[in-house]
Amino acid sequence: MHIEFCSCTNTRFLCHRHILSRIIFRRKAQHGQKKPVSLEGAVKTDAGLNYKGVIMETIVEKCEGCDRVVPFEDASYCTTYAQPALKWTKGKCNFATHTREAEKGTKVKVNPLKASKRAARGR
Repeated sequence: MHIEFCSCTNTRFLCHRHILSRIIFRRKAQHGQKKPVSLEGAVKTDAGLNYKGVIMETIVEKCEGCDRVVPFEDASYCTTYAQPALKWTKGKCNFATHTREAEKGTKVKVNPLKASKRAARGR
Protein backbone atom coordinates (compact mmCIF):
# COMPACT_ATOMS: atom_id res chain seq x y z
CA MET A 1 0.00 0.00 0.00
CA HIS A 2 1.35 3.38 -1.02
CA ILE A 3 1.01 6.17 1.54
CA GLU A 4 1.29 9.73 0.31
CA PHE A 5 2.19 12.72 2.41
CA CYS A 6 0.73 16.16 1.84
CA SER A 7 3.38 18.85 1.52
CA CYS A 8 1.00 21.46 2.98
CA THR A 9 0.09 19.74 6.22
CA ASN A 10 3.03 17.29 6.56
CA THR A 11 0.60 14.50 7.31
CA ARG A 12 -0.26 11.34 5.48
CA PHE A 13 -3.66 12.74 4.56
CA LEU A 14 -3.96 14.90 1.47
CA CYS A 15 -5.46 18.35 1.88
CA HIS A 16 -8.48 19.45 -0.16
CA ARG A 17 -6.33 21.41 -2.60
CA HIS A 18 -4.23 18.38 -3.53
CA ILE A 19 -7.24 16.09 -3.76
CA LEU A 20 -9.00 18.50 -6.17
CA SER A 21 -5.89 18.97 -8.28
CA ARG A 22 -5.61 15.19 -8.67
CA ILE A 23 -9.23 14.86 -9.72
CA ILE A 24 -8.87 17.66 -12.29
CA PHE A 25 -5.63 16.15 -13.63
CA ARG A 26 -7.27 12.75 -14.11
CA ARG A 27 -10.29 14.27 -15.86
CA LYS A 28 -8.06 16.22 -18.23
CA ALA A 29 -6.10 13.08 -19.01
CA GLN A 30 -9.29 11.16 -19.74
CA HIS A 31 -10.86 13.99 -21.76
CA GLY A 32 -8.55 13.57 -24.74
CA GLN A 33 -9.22 9.86 -25.04
CA LYS A 34 -12.04 8.83 -27.35
CA LYS A 35 -13.70 5.49 -26.95
CA PRO A 36 -14.08 3.53 -30.17
CA VAL A 37 -17.76 3.26 -31.04
CA SER A 38 -19.09 -0.05 -32.25
CA LEU A 39 -22.60 -1.25 -32.85
CA GLU A 40 -21.94 -4.61 -31.22
CA GLY A 41 -25.17 -6.33 -30.25
CA ALA A 42 -27.28 -4.43 -32.78
CA VAL A 43 -30.00 -6.27 -34.66
CA LYS A 44 -31.24 -5.30 -38.10
CA THR A 45 -35.05 -5.13 -38.39
CA ASP A 46 -37.54 -3.90 -40.99
CA ALA A 47 -37.85 -0.54 -39.24
CA GLY A 48 -34.08 0.00 -39.06
CA LEU A 49 -31.25 -1.01 -36.78
CA ASN A 50 -32.26 -1.90 -33.24
CA TYR A 51 -29.42 -0.93 -30.89
CA LYS A 52 -30.04 -0.98 -27.13
CA GLY A 53 -33.77 -0.53 -27.65
CA VAL A 54 -33.43 2.42 -30.06
CA ILE A 55 -34.39 2.12 -33.72
CA MET A 56 -31.65 3.79 -35.76
CA GLU A 57 -32.18 4.94 -39.34
CA THR A 58 -29.52 5.02 -42.05
CA ILE A 59 -27.62 8.24 -42.64
CA VAL A 60 -28.50 10.74 -45.36
CA GLU A 61 -26.15 12.00 -48.07
CA LYS A 62 -25.22 15.13 -46.06
CA CYS A 63 -23.83 12.94 -43.27
CA GLU A 64 -21.07 11.49 -45.47
CA GLY A 65 -17.65 12.38 -44.08
CA CYS A 66 -18.77 12.81 -40.47
CA ASP A 67 -16.67 11.19 -37.75
CA ARG A 68 -19.77 9.91 -35.96
CA VAL A 69 -20.85 7.64 -38.81
CA VAL A 70 -20.22 3.93 -38.26
CA PRO A 71 -20.74 1.28 -40.94
CA PHE A 72 -22.81 -1.76 -40.01
CA GLU A 73 -23.20 -4.59 -42.52
CA ASP A 74 -24.29 -2.90 -45.78
CA ALA A 75 -25.37 0.54 -44.42
CA SER A 76 -23.98 3.35 -42.28
CA TYR A 77 -25.54 4.73 -39.10
CA CYS A 78 -25.01 7.79 -36.92
CA THR A 79 -23.90 6.89 -33.40
CA THR A 80 -25.18 10.15 -31.92
CA TYR A 81 -28.65 10.62 -33.37
CA ALA A 82 -31.10 7.87 -34.31
CA GLN A 83 -32.86 9.83 -37.09
CA PRO A 84 -30.18 11.81 -38.94
CA ALA A 85 -32.57 13.07 -41.65
CA LEU A 86 -34.48 15.09 -39.03
CA LYS A 87 -31.30 16.88 -37.90
CA TRP A 88 -30.77 18.26 -41.42
CA THR A 89 -34.35 19.52 -41.98
CA LYS A 90 -33.80 22.90 -40.30
CA GLY A 91 -30.37 23.61 -41.73
CA LYS A 92 -27.20 21.83 -40.73
CA CYS A 93 -26.80 19.12 -38.11
CA ASN A 94 -25.24 20.41 -34.90
CA PHE A 95 -23.51 17.05 -34.37
CA ALA A 96 -21.78 17.10 -37.79
CA THR A 97 -18.00 17.12 -37.46
CA HIS A 98 -17.28 17.65 -41.14
CA THR A 99 -19.09 21.03 -41.36
CA ARG A 100 -17.17 22.67 -38.52
CA GLU A 101 -14.02 23.06 -40.62
CA ALA A 102 -15.89 25.07 -43.24
CA GLU A 103 -17.22 27.49 -40.59
CA LYS A 104 -13.75 28.58 -39.48
CA GLY A 105 -13.12 30.35 -42.77
CA THR A 106 -16.14 32.67 -42.49
CA LYS A 107 -15.62 36.38 -42.04
CA VAL A 108 -16.39 38.13 -38.79
CA LYS A 109 -18.91 40.94 -38.96
CA VAL A 110 -17.14 44.24 -38.25
CA ASN A 111 -18.86 47.29 -36.86
CA PRO A 112 -18.24 50.07 -39.47
CA LEU A 113 -18.12 52.81 -36.83
CA LYS A 114 -15.40 51.03 -34.86
CA ALA A 115 -13.52 50.21 -38.06
CA SER A 116 -13.43 53.89 -39.08
CA LYS A 117 -12.18 54.90 -35.62
CA ARG A 118 -9.41 52.29 -35.78
CA ALA A 119 -8.41 53.49 -39.23
CA ALA A 120 -8.25 57.08 -37.98
CA ARG A 121 -5.96 56.08 -35.11
CA GLY A 122 -3.70 54.17 -37.50
CA ARG A 123 -4.36 50.67 -36.20
